[in-house]
Amino acid sequence: SNPPPFFKLAKGESCYEYIEDLIASRHPLPSVLKLVCLQSLTSGGLKSAKFDSLRKDIIQTYGFESMVVLNRLESTGAIKRREMTWTDSGNSWNALRKSLRLIHDNVNVYEPNDISYVSSGYAPLSVRLMQLLLTGGPGADSLRGLARVTEVKQDLYACLSFEEAHQKRKSEASDDHSSTIDGDEKERTLLVYFVGGCTFMEIAALRYLSQSSKFPYRIVIATSAVVSGLSLIQSLCL
Repeated sequence: SNPPPFFKLAKGESCYEYIEDLIASRHPLPSVLKLVCLQSLTSGGLKSAKFDSLRKDIIQTYGFESMVVLNRLESTGAIKRREMTWTDSGNSWNALRKSLRLIHDNVNVYEPNDISYVSSGYAPLSVRLMQLLLTGGPGADSLRGLARVTEVKQDLYACLSFEEAHQKRKSEASDDHSSTIDGDEKERTLLVYFVGGCTFMEIAALRYLSQSSKFPYRIVIATSAVVSGLSLIQSLCL
């Protein structure tokens, strides 16, 4: 069977025809806009011709009111135009997806060993970053280039800050291991607070991580709201 649009988009593939079919069948606008945003965010922007075509089709199908929502999404950067380039080297999503192992095609549902289990193939980026920063493991070294990949300014400072934090965490983990050997084991609690909101997928991934014997913390989750792609889009449609 064909993979759901979300996973195709997460892998950096194009779903323009699927989105156009949804528009032609007058699928609910928030659902359409969610996929348009995902297409833009995972592709480094919409191709210029597709940007104009989708915008035109949406306005003609859903009315001029949809223009307001499209303008809001553009102002936030959720939708943007990508001019023609010879390579996609500027696509930060592809770099993050590969270096941080965000996509798993073959998830072991009987003996899960990764947070991607909670969504049958996708590891939430926020949870993966926290996991690698605290415990290391495959992909942790890739965080050194995170500042460059995401075009953060002061790359050297950002990389050194991570190096210092990561070394400190490794040292603390080593001390904890020593105390455990001495029979002085004590469970520590980690408070993860999302400002602006988090999704149920992120909550599920954190719960899985908290129950893992390889993760040295009991996680307590706090958030200002529980959101979804649809709820974010719907808030802009009001």
